[in-house]
Amino acid sequence: MSTEGMQRDALVIEELLDFIEEGLVIPVVGPDLLMVRDGERELLLYQLVAEHLAESLDVRAPEEKLTLDDVVAAYLDRREPPERVYSRIQHVMKSLHPSPPEALRQLAGISGFKLLISTSFDNLLETAMEEVEPGRVESLAYAGNEASDMPCPLDEINRRVVYHLFGKVSSLRNAYAVTEEDTIEFMCSLQSEGKRPKRLFDALRDRHLLFIGCNFSDWLARFFIRTVRAERLSHYTGIEFVADPRTVTDPNLVLFLHRFRRSTELLHSADPTEFVERLHTSWHKRHGTSREPAATEEMGKGAVFISYASEDKDAAGRIKEALEKERIPTWFDCKKLEGGDDYTRKIRRNIEQSRFFMPLISAHTQGRDNRFFRKEWRWAVDRALGFDDSDPFILPVSIDDTTAEAARLPERFRNVQWMRLLEGAPDGNFLQRMRTLAGLGEGQKEHGSER
Repeated sequence: MSTEGMQRDALVIEELLDFIEEGLVIPVVGPDLLMVRDGERELLLYQLVAEHLAESLDVRAPEEKLTLDDVVAAYLDRREPPERVYSRIQHVMKSLHPSPPEALRQLAGISGFKLLISTSFDNLLETAMEEVEPGRVESLAYAGNEASDMPCPLDEINRRVVYHLFGKVSSLRNAYAVTEEDTIEFMCSLQSEGKRPKRLFDALRDRHLLFIGCNFSDWLARFFIRTVRAERLSHYTGIEFVADPRTVTDPNLVLFLHRFRRSTELLHSADPTEFVERLHTSWHKRHGTSREPAATEEMGKGAVFISYASEDKDAAGRIKEALEKERIPTWFDCKKLEGGDDYTRKIRRNIEQSRFFMPLISAHTQGRDNRFFRKEWRWAVDRALGFDDSDPFILPVSIDDTTAEAARLPERFRNVQWMRLLEGAPDGNFLQRMRTLAGLGEGQKEHGSER
């Protein structure tokens, strides 16, 4: 790319950031931003789903960059019932259980985005948003057979919103779009007077749109913009910012936008993932926020991760100090900064790297509010699935009179051996057990307290 083109993109991003600060930008996030890992491979989520769907439906299709349209078309050629495709995709998504890619976490970390539109059927965007702002994200989805709108105008909503414009994964055929044919049906439904989400479209009409990784074909891009803008494109004064290689390299679409949507800004310098990283970095640089909070320094592999409610910080500190005296590496977030994009990502990575996860259970963990430590608990339960039942990973410690039977806990926490340390004061039995588990007390018998 030429120096002139790079300079132009930099100016466009600065203008975009100005609009984001004013709450005037709505990102439209597509499947080309969903890079996931499958063993040693890194590929798009939809390609991975297509591969598993082909196997599930016993469909033979081209192996290179398989698409969902390829698999569904081959399946329907056998005169099979189309409804089965959607229930099988739901099953595939449950079995894959993918984690949000870093690009989505970075996008979620830009606080100027209040409403984000997803054009894919997965839940990765709202999962990334929840990691950043637990309990402050609402997920909505358009259903092709019924009107589905925001509960009130966007300015009156006090949460961040993810809206799935083409539906969300389900066992029902009409609930979400898988193929281009499905997308056409959704687009037609969205234009229907009785099914049009008026409050959503009011928000889209009144703000600038940022298209990231949507991978729209020529016809769909034109149709989509016209549908959400709700008036002739040449009459509308808003701006579309486009970070999508397929769009910016399609000469016919570029010519159309140049003629009838002169305010469209095409970003040429990066693929969607690189663009989001650049935008995220620029946002935090502009707002003076660090991308690497000191409170979440990296944890080495094999450490004990202590999870606690902020009210129990002193107890967590006593346990950490005692374990480190026994030469058992231990980690916990001493400042407990709940929220923030990089913070959440690093906490989750530390749990993935830990050898033991030690949740401190107390009266402070029994409330019904969605606090951050509950996120840590869920991530620990996911990691525990990779351990044999005879190999402890989750080590609950009650620091008051809260019992396993009375506590609000994941079921996995109840089915393991508990320890009790009043006010977090380690005793001999506790330290002996931890030495044994850490391999520092060979041949010594474990001692445990009540469950």
